[in-house]
Amino acid sequence: MSGDRPPSLDALRRVLLSLEQDPLERDRPPLFFETGCLPAERFPVLHEQQIEENLRWAREREQRVRQHARRVERRLHQSSRRDHRRRHTHGRRQAVWCVELGRGFGSLTDAAEFVGRAPSNVSQAIRLRVKCGPYHWEHFDPAKHPSRC
Repeated sequence: MSGDRPPSLDALRRVLLSLEQDPLERDRPPLFFETGCLPAERFPVLHEQQIEENLRWAREREQRVRQHARRVERRLHQSSRRDHRRRHTHGRRQAVWCVELGRGFGSLTDAAEFVGRAPSNVSQAIRLRVKCGPYHWEHFDPAKHPSRC
């Protein structure tokens, strides 16, 4: 068979007959390279099954994406309900407490200068409950901490 001419009907019949004689090959459709052309109407169900599988996968993916968005939104909502969200300072100084030293500072800026970091680093350490420099930090609470800054 040449590449530019469609295969003859006899060649197609021979391929299909050889497929039907082999019990392992009987249930599968002929491959495109075996027939030399695209199947016309012999196996249209395969195409419809592929479309249905793709649509089912797309629906499942949409559902997974929506579930993930809900989980992320829930997590963000949970993390935004911490105590630091209730402390509105509106530009005023925030007194902070160094846990390891047992020392208070009159503002985030004073504490940041003490450890050689930016005030935002101290604020982030308080919010995330991690260290800034070698120390842990808290908002100053007169009921909890013994001395004022």
